[in-house]
Amino acid sequence: MSIEINSLNGTTDGDGDCKVVGLIKNTGDRPLRDITVEVTLFDGDSLVGVEEDWLGTIPPGARRGFEVTSYDCWMTKFEVNVYEA
Repeated sequence: MSIEINSLNGTTDGDGDCKVVGLIKNTGDRPLRDITVEVTLFDGDSLVGVEEDWLGTIPPGARRGFEVTSYDCWMTKFEVNVYEA
């Protein structure tokens, strides 16, 4: 799978609600089908949540935005993984 992850940003507000957003770009020459973005949320080294966003198909050269939100989930860092079915 040929992808780039761009404009990646994660925040936690004063209520402890967190949001992670970004863009997935297909840098290959074939469509990517049934794309899922999985975001793993951590508070320090402790796992506090895993959220997903399904993006569907991304044509060659195209980009799709993603957003995951988790409520009452204070995070200090996160990891992003992208899967194709």
